[in-house]
Amino acid sequence: RKQAESRRGETTAALAGSGVDVNSGTAAVLDREIVQDSEQDAYQTIYNGNNSAARLRAQAQADRISASQTKSANSINQISTLLGGATKISSGWKTSSASTAAPISAAVGYKK
Repeated sequence: RKQAESRRGETTAALAGSGVDVNSGTAAVLDREIVQDSEQDAYQTIYNGNNSAARLRAQAQADRISASQTKSANSINQISTLLGGATKISSGWKTSSASTAAPISAAVGYKK
């Protein structure tokens, strides 16, 4: 809008310098077109800014959802890993104690 004001002033000065009546006819049409173009540019800039802001908000929301899903998946993987390790230790303990341990009667010196 500031550029339009500057352009209006330059146009008016150039037309007046050429001896044209700046308040009627072609000069008035040019002035009106400069103002209209300026307003259209301003509205287009606002519209583009709003669209850009909406896209960024949507992307931020998608990133938050993705981060939340990743966090949940990592928690599930950690629990799964812990349970898998506990199961392995538990099954290994049962196997090793049954196959290598001596009977209790031998440990206490019990005789038949």
